[in-house]
Amino acid sequence: MRRSAAIVGIGETPYVRRSQRSLTALVIEAVEKALADAGLAGSDVDMIITEGGLMPTAAPPDEVARCIGVTRSYSVRTAGTYGAGIAGAHLAAKEAIESRSAAVVLSYFGVDWGSHAGAFHGLGGSPGSMKYALERPTGLFVQPVLFAAMANRYKHVHGVDLEPALGRLAVELRAHALANGSGQLSKPLTFDDYLAAPFVAEPLRVPDCCLLTDGAGATVTVGSDRARDLRQVPVDIRGGAFSSSPDRMSDFFTQSRGYPFFESARIASRRALELSGMGLGEMDFVQLYDCFTISLLLQMEDIGLCEQGSAVEYIGSGDTVGMRNSDTPINTHGGLLSHAYVLGIAHVIEAVRQLRGTAGTGQVPDAVTGLVGLLTGSQYCAIVLGQEAS
Repeated sequence: MRRSAAIVGIGETPYVRRSQRSLTALVIEAVEKALADAGLAGSDVDMIITEGGLMPTAAPPDEVARCIGVTRSYSVRTAGTYGAGIAGAHLAAKEAIESRSAAVVLSYFGVDWGSHAGAFHGLGGSPGSMKYALERPTGLFVQPVLFAAMANRYKHVHGVDLEPALGRLAVELRAHALANGSGQLSKPLTFDDYLAAPFVAEPLRVPDCCLLTDGAGATVTVGSDRARDLRQVPVDIRGGAFSSSPDRMSDFFTQSRGYPFFESARIASRRALELSGMGLGEMDFVQLYDCFTISLLLQMEDIGLCEQGSAVEYIGSGDTVGMRNSDTPINTHGGLLSHAYVLGIAHVIEAVRQLRGTAGTGQVPDAVTGLVGLLTGSQYCAIVLGQEAS
């Protein structure tokens, strides 16, 4: 696949529990920082691509365009929803540049769920859905309960004790977040701290569950030829793939499935690697959607870091999972669990920093390629990023 598009600008706000600012203000700050990082202006933008579940109404592209000074005719696209849509926006940016539909593509995402945790009605389903009709009257099967059910199903199928593995993931990701230094949490987490934390939905404790965050991030993507003339080291979008399964989230642990896994993650990640001409073993890091520790564990199996049913052993092996000096470092910034719950835009930005070599004390030595895989229920998008070929 031609490596014809590169991320040249990144920007993000501070990540906090409550910002006292509007979501639009947060998005505009991140966008302006990304443009400045690239050495470009709003007037250079000719396409905006966002995820399609929240941003079209929460931070409309037309409003963002006016605020940053877009003066030319521009196009707007969406690319999936939530996490998968964030990665999908970068895959769509590559496709737009390759087809000459755009020259400078702006992507952004932000949330203010830290301040307005009850504003996200999607947890209860939309009117007319089965979830809305059947669960609201009797008690919602909300995300911590759903993922706890996946964890319990995994334990039942494989006869394993998940607590040590999930605890180690939580502890190591907190260490990554502290090394990164820009995340929401600044307090270390030990395994004893993990065991002392209360259950949210057994077997998931508080550190097994993602944060609530106010914050935003943005990127700028251009053609590789133009990227070489800009101020930052270009990060190539080498390949990517988007997959959506017909299964509902609630199907993932049923008797008919027999085993909880994300089929779309398996398909998208392997197709993305194939299109990039690389193998998983060549990735210097992976950044995966970690809304809960169990979702991260399942994706480790789905993308091929370890075999199905072997993640507990893999995590406990001592020389692979999580740590920045491991064979395949995971979520080097701390992820959704310890850095910020901005549904994956920070995963993309962290990947860019790693490949620029500007990740500070959290830097993976000699990182040249990485995989970002982001989840939204049955949707999954994986992209392979790398340093510009010499």
